[in-house]
Amino acid sequence: MKKIACLVLLAGWFVGSYATDARVYTMGGHDNFFMDDYSIFRNPANINYYPNMLLGSPGVFSTDPSDTNNSKKNPEPQKPYFGPILSYSLNQSSETGTQYPLLSFGAIFNRYDDMLDYLDPSSAAFQNAYYQGQTPNSVVKMIAPVGKIDVMVGYALQNGMMLGVGGYFAFQRELSAYSNLPQLESDLYRLNVGLNWPVAKSMNLEASLGIASITAMAQDSTSDGTVSSVELANSNISARGDIRLFSALTSLNGDFVPHLGVDYVNLKNFTDLDVAAGLGVNVNIDKGFFWAGIEGLYQAQNYKISQSTPTGVGGRVSAGLERNVFFDWWVWRIGVSKSLLYITDGGENGHWWQNPESDGTNKDAFSLGWGLNIENRLKVDVVLAEDMFYTFTNLISGNADHLTNRISCTYSF
Repeated sequence: MKKIACLVLLAGWFVGSYATDARVYTMGGHDNFFMDDYSIFRNPANINYYPNMLLGSPGVFSTDPSDTNNSKKNPEPQKPYFGPILSYSLNQSSETGTQYPLLSFGAIFNRYDDMLDYLDPSSAAFQNAYYQGQTPNSVVKMIAPVGKIDVMVGYALQNGMMLGVGGYFAFQRELSAYSNLPQLESDLYRLNVGLNWPVAKSMNLEASLGIASITAMAQDSTSDGTVSSVELANSNISARGDIRLFSALTSLNGDFVPHLGVDYVNLKNFTDLDVAAGLGVNVNIDKGFFWAGIEGLYQAQNYKISQSTPTGVGGRVSAGLERNVFFDWWVWRIGVSKSLLYITDGGENGHWWQNPESDGTNKDAFSLGWGLNIENRLKVDVVLAEDMFYTFTNLISGNADHLTNRISCTYSF
């Protein structure tokens, strides 16, 4: 039975090209300098690039958040999502050779948005925002939001310009009618608008703007048993903006891509401003694809409880490579990313920070994955566990660790 299970796991190695988030994580951890279908959640106008498609993931296999020693793993993958993109051409004439104008609609269910970390007590984002500079002497209780729905509408004009609007909804509220306990509430509402505009024959401008509203009401239990209400956010507005320009380079068979991204998170006792600006290039190579980029990074945080205002300045170098190996349907991927920031807190003293080298998270400096592409319709991607090749013999004898961290797939119809 164990050997059969091993064979099933081994089958998961041979998986996908040009699919969803797993491709991004195995290609440098972000897609600031190349186009991928996961960008629809940043810019809803891009759903017009992926008409009539199903996408989803069985989830992420990671360290159990409740285990502070990182000694055990989740028994099941977490945060699965799924949903369709449906498109209808408003130009049904076959003589024109184009499907534009095109109307597209997308509905993705259960996708975990990164801003939900601010509503999760097990997340570092939640704890730092509440306890920074203090010694916790109480237990904070939050209620997990439900829903988690993306809804997107896109329209592609006859001239190729694409427009899109997208919303994200996650919500929960609990108020006991039989006790005097304070209310629990976790709400996240996001709105994104975007465009993808062919400003010239060989140049596309992509821009998006988003706002988010967060409400977070928690319960704080002190050592003497007193339960009180903690307001972490009350319809606080956060914002983000992203712009990049794809300029074709015929000599390299690729694109030169400048990029600017700004994210601003605003809670009651915490704000965070992140800016990333840089230049990148993506190139179509023989049986594959390569990209590389360099960015300047700036971060300014404000922990209002402790009056701490850390500021970081630095940069990031990243790259990704994918290539067909042996067969056209089998793709191999590798990605690297190195971030380095110098962080100060208003004084003369400071320290350097770098992204994790090997903790199994999505911010790791190195990533590896496989892909499967069947007739350019069914595409499946897998992120491999970094220790997979080092523990290969455990597949046959011994206690095998997980082989993959994440699987995602799409199907075009």
